Amino acid sequence: MTKNVVDNKNNNSSNAGKSHNNIWIFIVKAVALLAIAAVVMQAVFKVVQRKESYEKYADFFDIADQIDVLYLGSSHVINGVNPVQIFEQYGYTGYNMGGHGSTLPASYWELRLALEYCDPKVVFVDSYMLEKNYQYIDVMDENATAADLNTSVEQLHLNMDCWPYSDVKKAAIEDLIYDKDLHQDFLFDFELYHERWSELDKNDFLRLNGTSDRNLLMGAEKRFQVHGTYTLEDRTEGLSEETVGMQYLRKIIEECQSRGIVVVTMMLPLAQLQSQDMAAAASMEQISAEYGIPCLNMIQDTSIVNLYTDLNDSNHLNAGGMNRVSRYLGQWLSDNAGGILTDHRGDSAYSRWIDRAVQSHEAESSYVEGADNAYSVLLSLYDETTFDYVVYVKGNSSAYTNVAFLQLIEELSGTTEVETAAAVGGPYLFMHGVADGIENLEISGDQQPAPFSSKLGFITYLGLHDFAAIYVNDDTENNLLDMNEHYNDDVQILLINKETGEVYSHLCFSL
Repeated sequence: MTKNVVDNKNNNSSNAGKSHNNIWIFIVKAVALLAIAAVVMQAVFKVVQRKESYEKYADFFDIADQIDVLYLGSSHVINGVNPVQIFEQYGYTGYNMGGHGSTLPASYWELRLALEYCDPKVVFVDSYMLEKNYQYIDVMDENATAADLNTSVEQLHLNMDCWPYSDVKKAAIEDLIYDKDLHQDFLFDFELYHERWSELDKNDFLRLNGTSDRNLLMGAEKRFQVHGTYTLEDRTEGLSEETVGMQYLRKIIEECQSRGIVVVTMMLPLAQLQSQDMAAAASMEQISAEYGIPCLNMIQDTSIVNLYTDLNDSNHLNAGGMNRVSRYLGQWLSDNAGGILTDHRGDSAYSRWIDRAVQSHEAESSYVEGADNAYSVLLSLYDETTFDYVVYVKGNSSAYTNVAFLQLIEELSGTTEVETAAAVGGPYLFMHGVADGIENLEISGDQQPAPFSSKLGFITYLGLHDFAAIYVNDDTENNLLDMNEHYNDDVQILLINKETGEVYSHLCFSL
């Protein structure tokens, strides 16, 4: 009897132990299954998200701890400041945080989110749209149309989708979006994007291993059109009332100052101003003075940009304007913040920046080859390092009455010789880096100068109103200029490989 009782107790204990083990096994399997599901769902989220925001900020998250300068603002900043160029020329690391349509409230929250990841020493904030007197971008003001509101919300996704959920992001959305039903589109965007399956392509899936497309200019974007006209406006007094934009500019300044960050206000160049633009610029200067901070008012500063050639449209800089403004900001940093910034050129720890500089020039070269207008090619040649080039403008061309085109040539050549050609109706030849011992060679009007040596060989040039030729090594059977199929084109541009001296591409355009 006693033995049976003991055996039963042992059996019960054994069964209880097995049951207990089974529970733990079940729990472990359940946790593992949930973990796998979480990984799968995270992968799905990455695949179906729209990639614009990820592409713009991919480098930011990779190298946030190396960023010393932030550039805040709207699309004016996206198209106006090139952090890669500033690094290449001055060695200062920065990121372009500009967003299409970003108001000052949006820029404030962009700063707050960025400061969760980086510790910049200098912050530039563009004050365009300072006059805007609304906080919620899905409400705006009484003049806003349904299309305006929709565009405003869509544009915010560029600067918000990349940021993981956090208390700061939640506060940002609550502060910028009035409609609570829209909050989840920004905070839990899988619901917004989960129906994108039919739109997916190879690049969507490459995000899983980090090899999808990404912005190569540290958040900046180049434009390549030429607006070609501008109007100058007189300075005015500041805005007549304290706007929401002004309140958030103050919040940006105070946030930076509380963290010991040097903050600089700026207004980038515009070609054609709205009535409130000069008043907004004046208010920016007044607020900057109140806080004792630097203010760079470039709104129509012709000492920094050429308003004929450097604007893509009335409000946005093109690649040439970006080049000039970036050089100006880099020099300003060198002169005024050199004591707190480090020149990282040559430091292998900053290889991402070095790589981006090389890749940006490669991209520029590819763009030059595929450009569909002369303006875009000339703008691309502003900072070109791969090619030398020849520009030929035919006699009696309409190009000689095109002010923007002539000034583009002058920006490249550094002289006004093309105006001499225009006065006599051409033709005009400009060689950069081609003729031996002469960086820029220009020949105007009907001329047949003595043959000269070049990296192409021994050049003979014949320039007449109705015909032109470039012969190499007395080979008069082969004219480097096309006087047949493209005889009537206004401009011919030869791209010449710097290393080999070979003609890489021959581009022809009518204006």
